[in-house]
Amino acid sequence: MVRFRHSAYGAFSALRGMRDIFTLNTPDPIHEAGRVMSEAEAPGLWRLVHDVAARQHALVPDTIVIGMDGGFYVTEHPVTLRPGGQNLDGRTLYIPAPYLELLDEEEIVGVVGHELAHFVGEDTSYSRHFSPIYTGLGRALNVMGEANAKGFAMYPAFRLGHYAIERFDHAVMHWSRLREFEADRLSSAANGPHAIARSLVRISVIGPVVTDTLTRAFEQPTTAKGDLVSAMVDLVRDHGWPDVSAHIEDRPAHPTDTHPPTPQRIEALNLRLDEVIAAATRPAADPGTTPGDTLFADWLATRRTLSEDFAATARNAYAEHRANLESTAAAVGDEKLEIYENSVPMMCLLGVVAALFAAGAGAMLLFLEDPYFASDRSGALITIGVLGAIAAGVLWIVLILNRVRREPLFILSRDTITLRRLARPLRWLDIEAYQISAGGKLKTVFAIVDDVALPQVMRFSPRTQVVTKKRWVQVYCYGIRGMRANAFLALLDRYVAAAYARAALEKQGPTADPIF
Repeated sequence: MVRFRHSAYGAFSALRGMRDIFTLNTPDPIHEAGRVMSEAEAPGLWRLVHDVAARQHALVPDTIVIGMDGGFYVTEHPVTLRPGGQNLDGRTLYIPAPYLELLDEEEIVGVVGHELAHFVGEDTSYSRHFSPIYTGLGRALNVMGEANAKGFAMYPAFRLGHYAIERFDHAVMHWSRLREFEADRLSSAANGPHAIARSLVRISVIGPVVTDTLTRAFEQPTTAKGDLVSAMVDLVRDHGWPDVSAHIEDRPAHPTDTHPPTPQRIEALNLRLDEVIAAATRPAADPGTTPGDTLFADWLATRRTLSEDFAATARNAYAEHRANLESTAAAVGDEKLEIYENSVPMMCLLGVVAALFAAGAGAMLLFLEDPYFASDRSGALITIGVLGAIAAGVLWIVLILNRVRREPLFILSRDTITLRRLARPLRWLDIEAYQISAGGKLKTVFAIVDDVALPQVMRFSPRTQVVTKKRWVQVYCYGIRGMRANAFLALLDRYVAAAYARAALEKQGPTADPIF
């Protein structure tokens, strides 16, 4: 009966812990950087999308968004655009601008056909309804895991949820692969297999070019070109394409789905990978002859707008980053902060111990003439001497602690921390990691970076040690005066963060270009 009750309780707890999962299925919006393109702004692009949709009997997207980063995708999730915070609902097709300059029109048709094929099979509707439940399950598991760490009650629900998400993972990966292969097949049937195959390979080598250019522009937005797409084309012309073999296994970026490896997708189209690679790695087209020029009313203006949006985002991020560095650095002033050991409780305890031993010795001395001790007077005298010596030794330790407690245990300054009995201060920037552990004593450990000489202990000090093999400096104490261990750790965090913030600001300089 007891076993049954435990099983029933476990099942009840599991179901109760899982009941809120399906209340978490409100989809989070996809946050995307881009601009909505109207039919007036991109008449050729809208015609292309309508033509592809008609050939594949697919739904036409409600909105086309052009951005600078990421890959092609369609979604029925809510989308929030930046800059501006515009909210989009319905069917959205996202197209990265660099690919319209580096793919040819057949390849664009192939990849757009692949994306619109997801509308045919209602894949986007599936993602819209299933993905929030899948995400909600993950959130619920996180909450259960935190609760389980505090007690047993949530353990049954946590185990059931863990089992469920493992099953979900296998199902998601399986069906996601099938959906991508089917989208390739539908695009191939309507537009020919070579278009989608070439686009897959070319996208795999365009991706690193886009990433490199945008990374440079993000780090130095004030010197970046006003047209980042043309900068990408120039990079390809000057240095050629990246090594295809290094990127052919890369998966296209997508906010909600995963893709099979490119070689498997090309094999499923019954094409030879080497022939597709040879066709896809042709040189970049000449300016003015790319698909973007025919698909947009003013392709150059569109590229420049997207480039300025990206640069503005980088400048804002830099400004926020610098402001955070400045506030972090300002959290520590020029004055030195002395930290003292809290040894008074230990001194009091040892004082009581010394008093007890002294009292014992005194009592025996007082009754030394008693007949009880007359038979072994010498033994009694030895005992009195031992008790007195112990009392004196403990009292000597108390006096040492009293003297030592008047010396700072740590001295914290802007750039260094000085440890008692250590020959030289430690620079904050030379400390690789640090840790505080509280037990019988408070132990503070500083791990020193490899290329810095270890300091020496000035004289014998069992409570300040340099562990050469581990490159540690460790200090033992009875506690921090007026401060708990977690507060002392937070204080160290503040000083270390301030030191690194000042170093970053010095590297940037007062008017330096943003470099992260």
